[in-house]
Amino acid sequence: MFTAAVSGNAVVFYCCTELKAGYQLQVMNSHALEFGWCLKVHLPFKSIWNVSVDPEIDDGQYLVEFTIFGWPLS
Repeated sequence: MFTAAVSGNAVVFYCCTELKAGYQLQVMNSHALEFGWCLKVHLPFKSIWNVSVDPEIDDGQYLVEFTIFGWPLS
């Protein structure tokens, strides 16, 4: 799990390790996702595909599942 911060309608993920396909990110207090706003994902990779939100989780927590294609930019 990695923590994500929400600012306006952007969801910004912070991590300090290499991410691999199949990881799940826990989004804390994401009212932006609650209203179905567009996700703006910032990760050190070329592209992120299959980003989806599971709205079944309560207390302001959501799971974002994604798959990463490509290589790290740095």
